[in-house]
Order: sequence, then C-alpha cells, then structure tokens
Amino acid sequence: MEIGKLSADGTDADLKALSQSLAGMSATSGNSVTNLYGALTLNAVNDGSGVSVFTLNEAALNAWQFTLNVADPTLTVIFNITGDGNYNWNSSLAGALNAGFAGNVIWNFADATALNINHSVYGSILAPLAQINANSLLTGSVVGAGLKADSGVGLGT
Repeated sequence: MEIGKLSADGTDADLKALSQSLAGMSATSGNSVTNLYGALTLNAVNDGSGVSVFTLNEAALNAWQFTLNVADPTLTVIFNITGDGNYNWNSSLAGALNAGFAGNVIWNFADATALNINHSVYGSILAPLAQINANSLLTGSVVGAGLKADSGVGLGT
C-alpha cells in the first residue's frame, strides 16, 4: 500500500499532505481497544493491506499505559491522534511498542500545534505543524515545525 511520496523540492508540503492523508484513513475493522482502569490494550489486525490504523482521541495519551499486541511482525501500525491541537503525552508504552518494532509505527498528529512528550516514544512522530517538546527518549523519526529535546532521539525509522 502506498501512503505517500516525498519530492526533493517540496518536502514540507509533502509531509503536511502525508499527515492529512493518513488522518483521513479509516480505523481498521477488527482492531480493538480495551481500557482497564486507565491502561489501554490495543490489538492490531492485518486487514490484508499490511497496515493497521487506530484513531484515538487526545485523552488516550494520558492513559497510564499503552500496550500494543501485534500478531504480524511486518505490520505497519498508524495511530491517528485527534483533539484540540495542544497535546500532552504522559503514557508509558508496552507490548509491541518497543525499540524493536519502532520502525513499524507512525504516530500522526495532523492538527497538532503543540506536542509535549513526557515518556519514551517508539515509532515515528508526524506532527508537521507542531512545536514538539520531548522530555524522554524518542526512538524513530520526528517531523514537526520545531523540536526541543531534553533527551535523546534515536533515528532509524
């Protein structure tokens, strides 16, 4: 499944268009999200395209834990986060959300103008309109209007 191409002369516009395109994708039928006492368990399924999409609101970023279960290690998982554009991410990540699977995860914040990250994140962050403030390790590519990282950024996705 092709989800976007970058051109050498219009990368900024291409990344904004990619973010909007991903935001327009429907959540994958068969995915499930369970909230047990503030801990979210997300079960990703492959609908045959190799991509699994979740749409979550900004409140999910404050669950005390995200656990992602993925049966297919080649699956690409896209999280489209929606809300008021000013996000504070305080959740810890578990399960498949680890450094070994980070290359398969995209966190898309199409409407974000501010993103404050307070726990380690595994996967690429696509927030082309946002000033990103990271207070914890980021493992993956980061796209934003600006980045202030008080911790490490481990590129590679």
